[in-house]
Amino acid sequence: MTLRRPGLTPRIFLVFVLFATTLLVGLGLLANRSGRESLKAAAISELLSTVIVREGRIREWIGQQSESVESIAASPMLVREVGTLIRAPAGSAAHREAYAAVTGELKARQSVHAKQHLMVGLLDARTGRIVVSTLPRTENINRAQYPYFTEGRTATHVQPAFRSPLLDRPTMVVSTPVRTPSGETLAVLATWYALDEINEIVRSHSGLRRTDDAYLVNGDGKFVTQPRLLERSVVLRETVRTQSVRQCLQGRRGITVAPDYRRLPAVIVYRWMADQRLCLVAKQDLAEVLEPAQEFQEQLQLFAALGLLFASGLALMLARTIARPVEVMFEGVKRFSEGERDLRLPVEGEDVLARLASEFNVMAATIGEREQQLRLNAERLEDVVAARTAALGDSEARIRLL
Repeated sequence: MTLRRPGLTPRIFLVFVLFATTLLVGLGLLANRSGRESLKAAAISELLSTVIVREGRIREWIGQQSESVESIAASPMLVREVGTLIRAPAGSAAHREAYAAVTGELKARQSVHAKQHLMVGLLDARTGRIVVSTLPRTENINRAQYPYFTEGRTATHVQPAFRSPLLDRPTMVVSTPVRTPSGETLAVLATWYALDEINEIVRSHSGLRRTDDAYLVNGDGKFVTQPRLLERSVVLRETVRTQSVRQCLQGRRGITVAPDYRRLPAVIVYRWMADQRLCLVAKQDLAEVLEPAQEFQEQLQLFAALGLLFASGLALMLARTIARPVEVMFEGVKRFSEGERDLRLPVEGEDVLARLASEFNVMAATIGEREQQLRLNAERLEDVVAARTAALGDSEARIRLL
């Protein structure tokens, strides 16, 4: 069975529809891609701003705590009493008085920031032993192996968050030397800070985004602050193994689209804070970032369907407009070739088809005139042949009579 070849109108219609479909799909893909990139760029800009602001606030908070500890250590009264405490024989009246004075001073300072200061202690610069503490049960415990003592003997030191065996909870320690006016280091003054305030700084949430989050990670890759999107407690308990954190712990700053700590694709900005040996990370789920693009794509599909419907109607109208004169011309040529020599095509407008119809009519008229002339010549020739045939017949008859 031979399939019938589609007519001119369906073919023209199909070409127009395919062209319109290709155009709409191409524009839709370009618009969608451009929209997605713009949304990611906007999310990155917002997250970068968040990271910069919170990094500044963290540094400011740590700076304030360092200045506070340094101001206590520089107190002339504290320096004098610590000197007496360190030098006086244990159990002597001078030792007891100095101990009471130092303890009172440290407790007074702690009471000003009771929620932040978990403990304030004084460590002997020679041994690392805690000689005075606002938590008496921690006195006489040696902390010589801890950085807040080894580094704190020479300069103010901030030890990043760790789980303190003394307090059995996450904490950050700021320490500084207590020196005499001559520069002799008598002791190390250390303050153990709760992470609540720094956690509030990092986790502050505007409420404008559902899945934005920020958190701190220490040099060991463990959470220092509690991520907002995790219900279980993970601070200094779980290690973050994401690509962004690995890059950050190598001392880098960057922006990436990768799985977050929940293994969901996210836009992530990370910054390494070298002085504090902390990694600050801010993220937002990629799905939420691209939600407007998805909504736009759905609207675009609707508009594309309507546009394609309109284009199909327009294509059908144009196809008929183009095909009808061609079909009329084709039918006229066919009838002319079958013998209708008086047939003439209608001439409408001034386009190419109209000029072609006009030229056809001229050609048809010329052919008609020539055929008419040929018929006349044939008739004349027949008359001449008939006359000569008759003359030959007469001559032959006369010859026979002779």
